[in-house]
Amino acid sequence: MSKRFIILLGLTLLFVAGSIYLVESKKLEQPILIPSGEQVIYSSSESNEFIVSYITNQKEYEAIQWINIGDIQLYPISYFQTDFFMNTPSTDNLYTKRYTYYDLHEAVFRLPKEQLAQVQNTLKQNEVVTVVLSNGFQIPYTLKLYVDEKNEPEFTFGHVSERTSDFSSVTFSIQQGGTIEELSTSFPMATLKLYKDKEQVTLPYKTVEGEKLSVRLWDNFDTSNFSDHCVFIQGKLDNGKPFYEPISVGAIDLPSNEWINDYVDKVRGKVH
Repeated sequence: MSKRFIILLGLTLLFVAGSIYLVESKKLEQPILIPSGEQVIYSSSESNEFIVSYITNQKEYEAIQWINIGDIQLYPISYFQTDFFMNTPSTDNLYTKRYTYYDLHEAVFRLPKEQLAQVQNTLKQNEVVTVVLSNGFQIPYTLKLYVDEKNEPEFTFGHVSERTSDFSSVTFSIQQGGTIEELSTSFPMATLKLYKDKEQVTLPYKTVEGEKLSVRLWDNFDTSNFSDHCVFIQGKLDNGKPFYEPISVGAIDLPSNEWINDYVDKVRGKVH
């Protein structure tokens, strides 16, 4: 056995051992739930859906069994069930994308209209609900639902959504004068900025009737395949009446491998 072969064999073993160590060091003890901003549901609809996205170790399938919202227990629905069985419990959480070390999943929940008021009252008191996994883990999760009562905006109109490879934007016109005080979104950890004529403006921002504005979003990754994503515009009209309006906006893509790894590291306390 030549000296060169022994050296190559040693380097190969070191590489394999290092790779195994790296993979093991990346492993999660339990799935990580991805936070979401407010998800829109409609009071006029007979049923609405909301989504909980989460990260697992690659090829290790841990499903969400159910979610407890106060006294209400909701099970994930399966898009592979027939209409007849659509309201039966299911643990067919949907696989979204595979990454270097992790898999991204989503669980879709259907909220019947008759339970909407109770869920609203429960979340007003405490937005933290309990997610129960198939391995028995119970994880607290902040669930934010925006109930659209009127479906018609009174502050904005003429919504036009666009997206590029780097960011999404939504352009709108002002129906009546007011002040925009705050912007938020259903995308987890996205960055939002308000623009007029391609120039960024700061909040609070005083508007006039007929003015055209836009909101741009960066890192607005779509962590699920079924979400109805929105930008929320909050403020007061000139007559003093408060407004809070959702505007639909598109995602740029599923999260990148780097985003998933960075988020896992932050949750695990490796990045401060």
